[in-house]
Amino acid sequence: MIGLEYLDIGGQSWVYQLLDKPVLGFGAFGQVYLAQAAIHGKEVRKIAVKKLAIGKTRDYLESELEKKGENSWKYLFDLNHPNILKYYGAHVTSLSIMLSIDLLMEYCSGESLENLLLTRKIPATYTSIYAKQVLEGLRRTDIWSLGCIVLDLVCETYPRLVTIQIPRSESTDTQFRTVERNNYSELEDLLRMGGIPFPVLPKDLPDDLEQFLNRCFTFEHNKRSTAAELLQDPFFEDAHVGVASRSQDCPFLISLNYALKKVTNSSFLTATLLVARN
Repeated sequence: MIGLEYLDIGGQSWVYQLLDKPVLGFGAFGQVYLAQAAIHGKEVRKIAVKKLAIGKTRDYLESELEKKGENSWKYLFDLNHPNILKYYGAHVTSLSIMLSIDLLMEYCSGESLENLLLTRKIPATYTSIYAKQVLEGLRRTDIWSLGCIVLDLVCETYPRLVTIQIPRSESTDTQFRTVERNNYSELEDLLRMGGIPFPVLPKDLPDDLEQFLNRCFTFEHNKRSTAAELLQDPFFEDAHVGVASRSQDCPFLISLNYALKKVTNSSFLTATLLVARN
C-alpha cells in the first residue's frame, strides 16, 4: 500500500491510502485508483481516487485546486442522488514525491453497460431491465439516444451521419423533412443538417418493444415522451424480473443474441453520443 493521506471533508476527518490494485480507469486528465478510507474513525469504505496534474509544483496544484473549487467542482460535491456518482472532496497530496491533486469519488464495483457488452454475452431478457435503469437515472434524459441504444442491442446497427429523406409529395418540391420554426430544438437543427438518420425498425420486433422505440423516435421533441412517461410503458412491465415469458425462439431474441456477440465499442459509443435534448 501507498502512504496515508489526511484531509477534512465537511467537518469530518478522512484518512485514505491507495490499494495495491490495478488502475481502475484512465481519463483525459488523470488516472483513477482504488483506495480505502477511514471516515472520522467510525467507518471504513473503499473509494475511487482520481489523480490530476501529477508531478506539478505544490504552488501550482494549490492554485488549480482553488480555481476548480470555485468553478467547475463547486457543484460536484453538493450532488446527492442514488444514480449520480458521489464526489466527496479534493486536496493536494502531502507526499513530497510526485505531488498531485486527488479527487475522491464514490467507488462503484459494478461494470458499465459498455464493458458488459464487450466482455460477455448478455441474456436477451435483460434489455428492458437496462433500459429501465437508464430512464430511472435520468428523468430529463436523451430519449432519442436511449432508443438508439436499445435498437443497437436489437439489430447490431448504429446511427450513421446521413441526410434524412422522405418521398416527394405533390404539395412540395423538397425531399427533405422540415419542421415549423415555432418551438423547435437543437435536435431539429441537427436533423435538418443531415446529422442523424431516422431509424428503420426491424419487422420482427415484439409489439411492446416496437411501440416503445416509436415513442423514443418521435421527430418533434415537444411530442416525444418524457422519461417519466416511458417508465410507464408496457415494455417495462416485467423489467424487474426479466421477460422470460417471451418465446426464446422469437426472431427478435435470436437476432439480439447474435448481435450481442458482435457489438463493437465504436457502435455502442456512437449510439450513446447522439445528443437530442428533450
